[in-house]
Amino acid sequence: MRARCSPAIFSRLGVPRCTPQNRPLDAVYPVVFFDAFRVKIRDEGLVRNKTVYVALAITCEGDKEVLGLWIEQTEGARFWLKVMNELHARGVGDTGSLRCAAPCLRANCLTR
Repeated sequence: MRARCSPAIFSRLGVPRCTPQNRPLDAVYPVVFFDAFRVKIRDEGLVRNKTVYVALAITCEGDKEVLGLWIEQTEGARFWLKVMNELHARGVGDTGSLRCAAPCLRANCLTR
């Protein structure tokens, strides 16, 4: 059975509220970081390796903002392009600097 907590409990504890993955984003972010890491996730009773994609941005006010988290079977340039297209569709129009740790992202998506 899952416990249910009201948003008031989280605000009293100082825990930031989660925002929806499909929320509109700012048009400009001075810096955006892209990374991916492998995790083991229990899926349908089996433990499987999956890739978690992360897009983190620094806002114009200097705050950190998670733009999105995605889970996929493997890491690849095709999925990174899908992530970037999704961010663009959610309103991101300009970034001052893109930083990425994923070699396939640097080699493929950013050079197109």
